[in-house]
Amino acid sequence: MQFLNNIPDNFRLTRYFKTFYELYSVKALPGRLTVDRSLARVLNIVHAKAKQHPLTVTPDRFVSSEPFGGLTVRGRKAFIAFSGGKDCLATAIRAEQDGYQPTLVYISGVNKSLPSERRHAFAVAEAIGYPIKEVKINISGNKEYNEHPLKNILILCLLIDLGTQSGATAFGLGNIFEENSTHGSLDYDLSDSFDMIRAFNIFVRSLISEYRYLTYIHDNLQSFYTVYKRDKALIPLLST
Repeated sequence: MQFLNNIPDNFRLTRYFKTFYELYSVKALPGRLTVDRSLARVLNIVHAKAKQHPLTVTPDRFVSSEPFGGLTVRGRKAFIAFSGGKDCLATAIRAEQDGYQPTLVYISGVNKSLPSERRHAFAVAEAIGYPIKEVKINISGNKEYNEHPLKNILILCLLIDLGTQSGATAFGLGNIFEENSTHGSLDYDLSDSFDMIRAFNIFVRSLISEYRYLTYIHDNLQSFYTVYKRDKALIPLLST
């Protein structure tokens, strides 16, 4: 089982999601949970891929002493999770073209198999001139999946918690929205499935009325072309 450590106290969404991330780090999935019904839709995508029965849900509600709504928004701020790759960079470029002010966010401690990722991310951010922030988390314990099926949901939780404190209401991961769980592997890349992100967005919109998830990328060619058109000198700096 894996455990999330050193989550900041004011990262309320991530701390709520932490329980479910840890439970779903093992392949023996729970059959019953107290969970928000819209969040259960996300978890049931994992159940379906594992060919297990859907969850029996006891309804829960995300409770916060300080609601996310009523943010003070200065301009149109967008926080983009950034690994130094072409898809997330293309998302940031398209967000800027759409009138947003993009901030890149590198989240360390998740992709430990890519030790050069941080170097690429900061080099690209400096070259294109976008501000970049870093969130450091620690994941301990035994790993059963090659890639946790809820990895991108965890990243999105961290991104939202960080971004809302700066007045951001738009968020993006750079995933390709034509990919879905039908094609995703439970052991490797289920977290990239856009239907999982779409289901999670329903949950988030119940918390943040201004929330927008940025979906610009159809395929890898579009990502590459978007970056190339902006500045072809960025291509050699990318991690992918």
